Amino acid sequence: MTAEEAVLWKLTGLCVDSLHDLEYAARLVAGLDLALARAKYTSWVDGTLPEFVSMQPTSRSDGHEEGHGVQGTLMDKGQALTNGAAENSSSDGFLVRLERFRHPLLLGEFLLHRKKVLRRERMPGELFEEDDILRPPVAVDVRFRPQTKAVVITGSNTGGKTCSIKGVGLAALMARAGLGIPAEPPVLLPCYSAVLADIGDEQSLTSSLSTFSGHLARIQALRKEADGNCLVLLDEVGTGTDAEEGAALGAALLMELVKGGQGGALTVLATTHHAVLTTLAYRDPLSRFENASVEFDEERLVPTYRLLWGIPGRSNALEIGARLGMPHEIVEAAKARLGDGETGISAVIKQLEVVERQRRQGRDELRKFDLQVAKLKQDRDRLSYKVSGLQQQEHAAKRRMYSSILSEARTKLRQIRREQQLKSQLPASKRNVGATSTARREQKQTQSAARMKEQQAAKSREDLDAETEWDPRVGDVVYVPKLGSNARIVGTGPGEKLEVQAGSFMRLTVTKDAISRAK
Repeated sequence: MTAEEAVLWKLTGLCVDSLHDLEYAARLVAGLDLALARAKYTSWVDGTLPEFVSMQPTSRSDGHEEGHGVQGTLMDKGQALTNGAAENSSSDGFLVRLERFRHPLLLGEFLLHRKKVLRRERMPGELFEEDDILRPPVAVDVRFRPQTKAVVITGSNTGGKTCSIKGVGLAALMARAGLGIPAEPPVLLPCYSAVLADIGDEQSLTSSLSTFSGHLARIQALRKEADGNCLVLLDEVGTGTDAEEGAALGAALLMELVKGGQGGALTVLATTHHAVLTTLAYRDPLSRFENASVEFDEERLVPTYRLLWGIPGRSNALEIGARLGMPHEIVEAAKARLGDGETGISAVIKQLEVVERQRRQGRDELRKFDLQVAKLKQDRDRLSYKVSGLQQQEHAAKRRMYSSILSEARTKLRQIRREQQLKSQLPASKRNVGATSTARREQKQTQSAARMKEQQAAKSREDLDAETEWDPRVGDVVYVPKLGSNARIVGTGPGEKLEVQAGSFMRLTVTKDAISRAK
């Protein structure tokens, strides 16, 4: 054994007696480190801590009654859900509410890229390159009420359907992990028991699995794990086989999942290109289905990556083909093959998209207006506080000046009295009559000047009292210049006259402007 190993064995032996304490301390440090990491991440993405909407345990429903009840309660951040909580009105009736939600992974890539770009050294006058342009991920709104059990998302390819359901699934997992979610407050989510997903293509040559059979295998495994309180994400439901059969199978699967209970889900988010699945929102008597679609800019032929709620999506294949130069006769022939019904539905959906776009623009303008109003209120409060501080400083400066004048006058009066006392103690033979007469004149002049300063100070004090709206009342002690002393107000007379008493016997009636604050 080497010397180093001997030392290590010796130190290890010393730690044996404190093993349990060391393990406990290590767990505490790990917990604190984890809490700090959560807080740092939440601050980094400007996240909002979620508020959990408590749900009663679900039971299997056959479609003729509600699958489960709802308690719309919001729990304290970071605490476990408790049963029997009171109804919460602040949730506004939403089961899921993610306003201006940004995909956490895309937002993280954007923040790291921005940090890298901003740290890169540049020559004076050097501009950002095209790759350096900072574009944050598009914010989307995801919100639906407790009666909604399944959301069917349709629309163009590469429009953000899969990204949207992945983002919601990630938000549900982040909420369970105690992480802040990059969305505007309040963020409302159920505490899902699990997040189960069928996303991507599971085809395999070695396992003899086609795209369709791969989806079926994964859905079967998913349903075995589903307990009725989970979130299920299904991407491209019913694809990989005949369109009609795939749509029928997808509709049956969604109807089975929304029943809840074992093999069912609390919430299902599904993407599809089958228009038949969008009709579930209109055919289900319990209103358990909701439609959503991804927006597409027909002018620029690019997706906007925003979600439009309550509107089924369009593939926009004919519009894209026409704008990309496909012959007009081919486009018209395709429209004719669709039939009047399909064309009419597409036109109605297009009108709904316009209405939704206008509504969203109005809401964005209202949000900007609210921010401007809040800023104006802050400016008003700041100016009001500043004016109040200046007024207090002005009153304090005046009081200091008046106190200084009074102090100077009193000092001179005391000096005169001391000189008088010293002169009165001198023998009569040593007094100079002429000098005494001159000294008395000077004394009178000094006393007169002192009284004038004192009167000016009293007048200034009265002015200050008037500025501060001084209102003397019965029982207050005030200064009466006529008496040269303080007195107490013992009663009121006609008009604004007051009765004051100085000492035990001196009592007189004065007006309000003939008194001031007590010295």
